[in-house]
Amino acid sequence: MEKITATLKEVLYGVIPILLLITLLQFTIARLPWEFYFNFLGGTVLLTVGLTMFLIGLEIGFIPFGESFGASLVKGGKMRTILLFGFIIGLVVTLPEPDVQVLAAQADAYLENIDKPVLILGIAVGVGIFVALALFRIFTGISVKYILTGATF
Repeated sequence: MEKITATLKEVLYGVIPILLLITLLQFTIARLPWEFYFNFLGGTVLLTVGLTMFLIGLEIGFIPFGESFGASLVKGGKMRTILLFGFIIGLVVTLPEPDVQVLAAQADAYLENIDKPVLILGIAVGVGIFVALALFRIFTGISVKYILTGATF
């Protein structure tokens, strides 16, 4: 129960400022129909409950599994295998990222010669490469200036 309360407080710290700002704007400048404002309040409650449940689910299942998986991979794996998995994880996590999707949609709307899927894949491959380079740096202890200098060529 203590973990749920702590997580709920964490979520509320992020949601309450937005709620207060929207409420202030509703009563001063925006003055949208009350139906919109009440829908916003209902959505805020659902967002708070859903995000709290999501974060608790992460703490219960995903984070312990990820830590154990990573530790066993490092303990028994070769550096090439770890770098490959780092690249794959960076790639796969970036593909559905909403910010990347929005960026690609904007680029597709404004630039005729950029294809949306190609841009998303290019960003994801770049993230995968830099995750692998970060892991390589951790294992070898090489200075980050050499990695960044090499990345500029």
